[in-house]
Amino acid sequence: MLSDKEFRYWCDRLKLPEQTREILGKVRTSEPVRKVKGTTRNVHGPYASKKMGRTIQFESHTLELPALTSFYEYDDEVLEYWDQPYKFTLKCFPNGKRSNTISYVPDFLVLRTNGVGFEEWKPEKKLLERAKKYPYRYVRDKNQHWQDVLALEQCEKLGFYFRLRIDSEIDWIKYRNLKYLGKYLDGYLNQKYIVEEEVQLHIKDVVKNHPGISLSQLLEKIEVGTIDDLNALIATEQIYVDLSAISLIDQKKVKIFRDEVTAQAYIIANANYSQAVNSSLQTVDIKVGSSFLLDGKCLTVDHIGDSKIFLSGQEGLIQWTHQQFQRLVELGEIINLQIEETHHLDSVVEEYFNSASPQALAEANRRYSILEPYLKEQLSPPPESDTPKRTIRDWKAKYKKAQQEYGCGFIGLIPKRKGNPTSRYSEEDLAFVDEIIEQEYESFKQKKVWAVYEILKARWHESQRISPVPSHTFLYQRIKNRPKHKTVRKRKGSRAANNFLGPWLIQLTTPRHGDRPFEIVHIDHTLLEIECICPKSKVNLGRPWVTAMIDAYSRRILAVYLTFNAPSYRSCMMILRICVQRFKRFPEWIVVDNGKDFQSTYFDTLLARFEASKKHRPKDVPKFSSIIERWFRTTETEFFNNLRGNTQIMKEVRLVKKNNNPKKLAVWELDELYGYFVNGYCYGVYDRKEHPALEGMSPQQAFEFGITKTGSRPHQAIKYDEQCDFLPQ
Repeated sequence: MLSDKEFRYWCDRLKLPEQTREILGKVRTSEPVRKVKGTTRNVHGPYASKKMGRTIQFESHTLELPALTSFYEYDDEVLEYWDQPYKFTLKCFPNGKRSNTISYVPDFLVLRTNGVGFEEWKPEKKLLERAKKYPYRYVRDKNQHWQDVLALEQCEKLGFYFRLRIDSEIDWIKYRNLKYLGKYLDGYLNQKYIVEEEVQLHIKDVVKNHPGISLSQLLEKIEVGTIDDLNALIATEQIYVDLSAISLIDQKKVKIFRDEVTAQAYIIANANYSQAVNSSLQTVDIKVGSSFLLDGKCLTVDHIGDSKIFLSGQEGLIQWTHQQFQRLVELGEIINLQIEETHHLDSVVEEYFNSASPQALAEANRRYSILEPYLKEQLSPPPESDTPKRTIRDWKAKYKKAQQEYGCGFIGLIPKRKGNPTSRYSEEDLAFVDEIIEQEYESFKQKKVWAVYEILKARWHESQRISPVPSHTFLYQRIKNRPKHKTVRKRKGSRAANNFLGPWLIQLTTPRHGDRPFEIVHIDHTLLEIECICPKSKVNLGRPWVTAMIDAYSRRILAVYLTFNAPSYRSCMMILRICVQRFKRFPEWIVVDNGKDFQSTYFDTLLARFEASKKHRPKDVPKFSSIIERWFRTTETEFFNNLRGNTQIMKEVRLVKKNNNPKKLAVWELDELYGYFVNGYCYGVYDRKEHPALEGMSPQQAFEFGITKTGSRPHQAIKYDEQCDFLPQ
């Protein structure tokens, strides 16, 4: 961040007008004009920016967060960037109508070495939708770049540029690698990782003598140094890795060079060498219909058998073995091979499987199990088979035909759909049915399908339609085929509908649970299913609350805190203190819900103090933090439901009597429960038990493996002393 003197010098160098300087001064000395909020789909929160020395808001962790990390935080051309900086008043004249006034706040104000302006990030898919709805505002320029005409005009009047940026600009591999190297680039709490000079020289010497060596090979080859040393050298560009090529987690594929020039030269030379070698060894995949030249004559593939290939040409039918054909390919005798474009294997298979019912696929599986011995040249059927030979010959012919035509014989065994697939109802009739469904079924009245069907019949007759009234089954199937999320939202509300949301990302851009321990953790609270008593008076004190922190990468329970107090900022800060006490580390990203306890000033200040960032999961979507929600259910079934005084029976209150009331059966004291549950189960049994999501490893093993593979990062260690006494009195 620029000092006041540097800022004035920068303004003078760019010759900014007074109006622009006033706006910049206001932005730099004020809080964001808007506080970002979450919806049912977006993840928002504050990002701890080292460059700015403060937290920067992001409204989406799949767009704005990678944008500010990749394009602002580590770009030397960017001097400062401010979130939600300024509120514009835009005027538009849609379709010649009277003017409308729009309040608009761009995502970021960016101060660059050669300019200053506002930048807005949008998914291109959303821009396409908005361009149709607001063609007077969102357009593409001659270079096919998106522009917000109204915002651009207003910004230029004030002396700023305006740029509308889209998600396709984001380099996801580089973003992932920047997150991985972040603390080696920036340091942590003013502590930087220092590589000893002897280790530096040794590693550089190995890399110089082995250009293009993989990261895993380098780790084996070096005599001194650790993965932390390599990470630091890569981050500081003392050895070169193309951060846009491959993730650093995939150590076998990461190629390391002395510098960028060496990398480029090596890649070009290697490509030329591969081309020369491969030119004499050609391997082709032919299909029926493929044509090529042999000794100046054209041949076409007519049939491909198990042992021979049949071809037709000017001299009639020719047959070769597969070995003979491959030998001609290797000798370079076959040239100008052209494959007739008939059907693409994937598209054909996908079409057949999508159109086939589960019953049809089951029948195809049965047919294949009977036909398989015949495909393997077994002449006699299995003893238990009573399928007629004529039927088997028919199946075999269909299998061979599909094998030659599509490359997949199995689809020839799928029974064809019977009946007329053409609907008896017109588009107008279907629209009428959908209107009835929207008005009568998709409402908070939650009418049953049969009641809606009676309304449909009455209105069908009133409209005097020619087509017969649809059946109840037709209406039920029509409702079933509608988007489940929208239907449930209109009938039961958004909270119920969130269970039917689709995938959060169409394409997985970065690992959901991070690449290493302490990168992403989840914190949440729940009320335990156990009644506790006072150690002195034996009076029932009720059910305690548990606050837990789980590492997303390894599923290890990092910290647990029990208390009778309802969740508050104290619980959040205590769980972080316990984490530092146990591991001498502070998490980098913390995922939480939208409770007030996670939005307190104390909690946010603590995270900023230790350079940690926070993500608020979408509202009413607990499955976004499924790993900790699932752990809560696991502890309930594996631990608390086996203790005296558990509250399972309270879920059926009509069965509760005096002799089975958990409040009367309570025997556990809080400190005793803490010893068995936290130290015994969470940090013991659960930590060492094989986890189904970790490919045969326990959380402890996955944690230790992650630390060994990605580095222990000793410069991020926190000494547990008075600085960790961060609970306000």
